[in-house]
Amino acid sequence: MTILVILTLVVVALFLVVLYLIFKTNTFKTDSPQQRHSNLGKSVEESFTCMNHPDNSAVATCAICEGSVCEHCHKDWDGIHLCPEHFGLFSQHTWQEIAEIQTNPKAPEKGHHLYQFKNKLWSDEKVPTYLVTHYKINVDGDFVESWVKLYAREEDADQLGMRFKVDIQ
Repeated sequence: MTILVILTLVVVALFLVVLYLIFKTNTFKTDSPQQRHSNLGKSVEESFTCMNHPDNSAVATCAICEGSVCEHCHKDWDGIHLCPEHFGLFSQHTWQEIAEIQTNPKAPEKGHHLYQFKNKLWSDEKVPTYLVTHYKINVDGDFVESWVKLYAREEDADQLGMRFKVDIQ
């Protein structure tokens, strides 16, 4: 009986601590999106708005330019999210996989190089590429693997594939 009383007191104490933390951090505060601010000074809604319509919340980022787009601007091509400008570019070309990196929970950073290469191509040269990540559950090892794949336009594929191989050495 004593153990039951102690357990009940512990559960009640934990519940009270959780309630205190919730109210202290204003978790249930219902300010408007303009009033809600994080420690950085902007709410998620404020910092993730459409690049074409700043009054609209973004629903996706373009796979090519990584610009944020609202529901009105969002274009989808077989699960690839695109902005209106790059939807045409994407649909007019044949795309080819040029690099693939496998990551796992022990080495998630392996894919960073591929992201950095893609971002550098776009920011420095405006070369369009996009990334796709596929996940696979490794039942034997009890973890999730991810395969990050970089795609480029067919006409750029050989040259960019060679540049990536040189870049990672």
